[in-house]
Amino acid sequence: MDYGSILSNAWDTIWRKKFLFIVGILSVLGANAGLSGLNYIANPSQLTQSLEIYGKMGYGPSYGPEQLQTIRLATIIVGVVMMVLGVVLWFNSRISIGGLIAGVGKLGESELRGFKSAWIAGWERRWPMFGLGLLTLLPIWIITVPTYLINKNLQQQQMEIIANPSLYDLGPDYFYPYLGLCGVICAMLVIILPLYLFQVLADRACMLEALTFSEAVGRAWQVVRQKAGQMIVLFLIQIGIALGIGLVAGVFVCMLSCGLGALASMMSPMLSMAVSYVLMPFMFVFSGIIQTYFSAVWTIAWLDWANDVLAHNIKVETPVTSG
Repeated sequence: MDYGSILSNAWDTIWRKKFLFIVGILSVLGANAGLSGLNYIANPSQLTQSLEIYGKMGYGPSYGPEQLQTIRLATIIVGVVMMVLGVVLWFNSRISIGGLIAGVGKLGESELRGFKSAWIAGWERRWPMFGLGLLTLLPIWIITVPTYLINKNLQQQQMEIIANPSLYDLGPDYFYPYLGLCGVICAMLVIILPLYLFQVLADRACMLEALTFSEAVGRAWQVVRQKAGQMIVLFLIQIGIALGIGLVAGVFVCMLSCGLGALASMMSPMLSMAVSYVLMPFMFVFSGIIQTYFSAVWTIAWLDWANDVLAHNIKVETPVTSG
């Protein structure tokens, strides 16, 4: 397999079909499927505890019990709204991912030439795409529960240390939650990464071959059995590219953070926070461009793999006749 050709063809394709960048940006908006809202619901006291401690230390206004209870209730409401909105955006994300695949993979007379046609292509395959999305979403939700419980314990310890610095030396017990969190993250990687790669292939089988959920899973399994090595190599190449991009982006973010830190020292911290929120849309655009590119890479690779597997199966099933 010519990996360099796949990488260059992917960029040439999305640059020729620039509407795919818009589809890619939509696909990253619902990436967490409402998980950010779960933190507010599972731990509504986090914000009120911080406000209470900072108020006692003189870093902010002091709130009474009734005010803190109102803030806690508002936090839960915000969390519920964020979860519902996140789920809606996740559905839209799955449709957009389908549009990205169809925009790159459909050739000839069926080639998509605009944003509307790409989104409609994803919408027409929405139900199997939703089902395939659950392959990775459900394990993430299951693993999220112990993660939040451990994170809640860590946050409680941090609040106690801020309120009473003499508790800083907590001994070995302080590190046990961190070890638990590392264990959960490792388990998540072991479970999620193979499912993610399998879902990537099943998504393309669903969109490009018009297969149902079960048919797409079976088709993806056929390709995995014969092309697992090439899949792993391509995934490692993706990780390498992502790390390179992340390094450059990290330097930029670090410089930006230093600039915002200097800005905060000269004006209100709230104004500095507002500036950082203004920059968030640019992060979504950047993530959308990366998502569009890697989606095109896997779609072009899938077309190559699927054709090879189909040819191999035909060769195996065709009886050999002697002249």
